[in-house]
Amino acid sequence: DSIQRVRERVEADDLDEIVIDAETVPSADAVERKVRSLTPTCSVVVVRSPGAAGADGQSDPATFHVRADRLADLLYDTGGSDPKTFAIESDRLIKVLEVLVGLLEIDDRYFGGFSSQVARLSGEVARAMGMDKLSLDEVVTAALLRDIGKVGVRRDVLEVDDRLTSDQKTHMENHVEWGVRLLEHIDFSGKILPIIRHHHERYDGNGYPDGLRGREIPLGARIINAAESFAAMVSERPHRPAKTFDRAIDELMAGAGSQFDPEVIEELSRLLDTDSIAATVGRRARVFIVDHEAEYRRLLRMRLLNEGFEVRSHGEVTDDLGFSDPDTPCLLIVD
Repeated sequence: DSIQRVRERVEADDLDEIVIDAETVPSADAVERKVRSLTPTCSVVVVRSPGAAGADGQSDPATFHVRADRLADLLYDTGGSDPKTFAIESDRLIKVLEVLVGLLEIDDRYFGGFSSQVARLSGEVARAMGMDKLSLDEVVTAALLRDIGKVGVRRDVLEVDDRLTSDQKTHMENHVEWGVRLLEHIDFSGKILPIIRHHHERYDGNGYPDGLRGREIPLGARIINAAESFAAMVSERPHRPAKTFDRAIDELMAGAGSQFDPEVIEELSRLLDTDSIAATVGRRARVFIVDHEAEYRRLLRMRLLNEGFEVRSHGEVTDDLGFSDPDTPCLLIVD
């Protein structure tokens, strides 16, 4: 029955991508093979949804499984030489990375959705500066993967609630080189790895890891440096409250020519004057989720954080859901 329903849907619609939930679709692997035979150009991914049994036989509601060979196909497939197909596949890669990075950040009070905010803002600046599609996607991809090397940073350093000591700071700075080592075996296009390596360089040459200055620093790295700095300023951190939108812009302008590329800051400042950009970074709309299913709340929270919303959640409707004026949500989602 599942195969017949999928056949009817595939034949009726021109689908670019199908995700099969193996927990709700019987014979998922057989369905995948049938879809491939019907539409060879359609991307098919089998996902083991929440509730899949772990190695100990117990159900782990936080576990998602994608068959490794299918994930590799999805990540590496560039769609051949056709520009339109390449653009579609590049967009898919970015969406997959956004989900995977979002899952890594989902439970972090201070960094949930942060990489998506940085990637979105970096992409807007790159577009405003006239980058072509390939270069823009390189910047967005690098923004999402820029801190992947933090998997090598000691947990005691990652969890510091105050400013880092000199030794801790040196250890933390290693994450850019570790990130490049983790990814260097992947045949990325263009400047993705150099952008990741150099996104903490300063325009005046006092950054790391190589002390590059000015236009020696890849443009994508200069863009991410400014975008990440602004997004961090307007976000709460363990050692300080969030800065106001206007104060963060003032600090960007003060750092132009020293920490930041003046041309990047000019474009970023102009974009931050527009409501559509300001709404996703700094002046974010608040959403409150009320649903009895914890995993549903968790995953919806991730999606909304990645889209730039400020999110709170609760398991049930109670009398103590009152909001003070500063915390009044713009949208209340209730099951």
